[in-house]
Order: sequence, then C-alpha cells, then structure tokens
Amino acid sequence: MPTFVECKRASDTRNRREVVAQMLDYAANGIAYWPPDRLRQAATETAQAAGTSIDEQISQLLGSGDADVDAFWATAEANLRSGHVRLVFVADEIPRELRRLVEFLNEKMADVEVLAVEVKQFVTSGHRVVVPRVLGLTEAARASKRRRAGLPMTVDRLVEQSTEVAGRFFRSALDECASRGYEVVGRETGICVRSNRSGSGRRYAIMWLGPPDRFEFSFGSLPLDESEAASLRTELLAKGHFAERGRYTLRTNVNEETLSAVRDTFEHFLRRVEELLVRH
Repeated sequence: MPTFVECKRASDTRNRREVVAQMLDYAANGIAYWPPDRLRQAATETAQAAGTSIDEQISQLLGSGDADVDAFWATAEANLRSGHVRLVFVADEIPRELRRLVEFLNEKMADVEVLAVEVKQFVTSGHRVVVPRVLGLTEAARASKRRRAGLPMTVDRLVEQSTEVAGRFFRSALDECASRGYEVVGRETGICVRSNRSGSGRRYAIMWLGPPDRFEFSFGSLPLDESEAASLRTELLAKGHFAERGRYTLRTNVNEETLSAVRDTFEHFLRRVEELLVRH
C-alpha cells in the first residue's frame, strides 16, 4: 500500500488542520502525478544505494524467498491508481486535536488508512529509549474498513462497470489472453494480465484494464534492457492513441475512436512480449 509520511515536532506551532490539509494535498497530487513505474524505479535506486536489490527487500518484507514480486508491484500500482493509500503523521507528541482528526478521518474514509505515530524518547543513565505508539486505528475504523473492503474484480463485473465499447473489447482481450496462457488476475479496482511463464518460470505484469474504459500496457517488470524497452515503447506509440504514463507505462481510453488502434496495438504487444520472453 503506497504510504505517505509527514514528520513533525511537537514544537511546530502550525494549525493542526493545516498539517492535515498538507498531507491530503501530498496524497491527492501523488495519486494524480506519480506514475507507477516511477515508484518502482525510485525503490530500485534506493535499494541499490543500500547495496541490495528491491526484489530481495520485497522478499524479506513478505517473509518468503520465492515471493511473487510482480504480483506485489501489480497490487501496489492498483492501490495507487484507485487511491487506496495510507497517510501517517509522525511526531514526538501527537496533540489531542490531531488525534481526534486522525481517528475521524480513519473511520470515515473507506479507501484511505490514516494513522498517527507518537515517538516518545526517554533518557536515563546515558541510555535513550524510543517508545512508538500507533494512534487512530480504532475499533470503529477497523469495522468500517472491513465492511467496505472490495472483492477482487471479475471479468463480468469489469464489463458491467465499463462503457459498452470498452466492455466488449475487455472481454474479447481477456478471453484471448487466457487462451494464450496469460494469467488474468482480479484486483479490487480492475484486472491485471500477467505474461506466460518465461524461461525462468516467472510471470510479469504487462496489462491493466479498469472501468469504465482504462487500458494500459506496462513493461517495467519485463526483463528488458534499456534499448529493448525504448524500442518497444516507440513501436507501441507509433500505433497511435496511447499516451506515456512514465517510462514504462502507456495508457489509453477505449472508445469508438480508439478501438481499432487499441486492438491492433494489443495484438502487436502480445507478439512482442512472447518474442522477448523467449530470448530471456
């Protein structure tokens, strides 16, 4: 779950409402302008700077040596697109007014988890003890989020929630993917398509379909070098009607105007993915 963290000192005298508004502004703009592949690239660079790899860190996070890293990123990207995020306020002391705001928002916002972490420090005999406490996750908030939690998207639900043109294309595209051995995975807000198994046995998230008409190609997880990725991006953009959403994601809306180009690009993309995975 994409998480935004705001750190404050208790001595910061700014209005509590201003702090909350600032955090909501971060989240709203991050969702709108933070392409999913930029998120992955930033995480990769941070891991490399620490002398490890992002795949290793995710495996440690999930507690499994054979963790499905691509499924992890597909879920993170789906959460970011749908605004399913976590907001965390961190301070050495959480004022009562901010705690009330956090608890209220956490109970009333179905897709957003809002928490405060109070980090008190105690010093004695030359030792410092840091004691964190999580605030805001009340029983009312837990119950509210359980009631509102969505089920994974199915093909039928996707078609029902999409426009007529997009729905027809989505069903035919997903049927084609399934017949060719691709994995169709329902997420809360859409459907992710993952590649055939490569020589290494891994699958890669390559497409996203979401109501009412959103269709995306994603090749950031594919085992491509920079020249291969650039070549594939150029080929797909030349087909028309797709726009870049970061370095490795192309997006369009499926309608009468774009339908023919989308179908052609869809078939071309599947062929190219299969060719590339055979090589790798």
